[in-house]
Amino acid sequence: MPGRIALAVGVVGRLGEALLEALIGARRYSVVHVATRSPLESTLAKLQPLLLTLQSSSASVPSPIDDVYCCIGLRPGFYGRDRAYVTVTGAEVPAIARLARAAAAKRFALIAPLPALDQLSAPGHGVRDAMELELVRAGFETLVLLRPADSGRPSSGNPFERIARGLGGVLASYLIPQSMQPLRPELVARAAIEAMGGAGAGTHVMNAPAIRQLLKIEETPRWLRRR
Repeated sequence: MPGRIALAVGVVGRLGEALLEALIGARRYSVVHVATRSPLESTLAKLQPLLLTLQSSSASVPSPIDDVYCCIGLRPGFYGRDRAYVTVTGAEVPAIARLARAAAAKRFALIAPLPALDQLSAPGHGVRDAMELELVRAGFETLVLLRPADSGRPSSGNPFERIARGLGGVLASYLIPQSMQPLRPELVARAAIEAMGGAGAGTHVMNAPAIRQLLKIEETPRWLRRR
């Protein structure tokens, strides 16, 4: 489906950077709008920064928009290269959905990484909370709820917090099955675009094992991976 127009919101951190790069490289999109919180110029004709203040009553996005990629829960990068991009919380997602619907968007992908241990209790099918339920009710033709495993790698906070989160991530790697282990940001970005391109009408939930299945990543026994 060449010539489509995408809107990317919340593309911060390593995953956000990978997603934006993948969207720019995807041949199906002729224009990629990226939400920024300060004016930004682009050297790429395909990439069009969009100043977006979600708290403003006059906030809007250009119409038409075909596909929306919204990331929540991503940690900004340590070096601040993504400082100009909008960060998104779960509470702001319904407002983004309303702006997208006003711009005639029919397809919406919510990319919400979950800590590896939370993957065990998260439903593999169906919505998790009221925010996702509001997305379902927004009336998108296709809704993709992508829940990759969060690597838990610290990128902010004081040194003690970063060490604690790092140790937690190491512990989690031994407690959860490989099917729910984090993937490289580039793979998650590829999965998001492939999921949006192949999903039909309705709501589609993709947890960590489903993302691996989409990318055809097979599990390797731990004793083999350590050699």
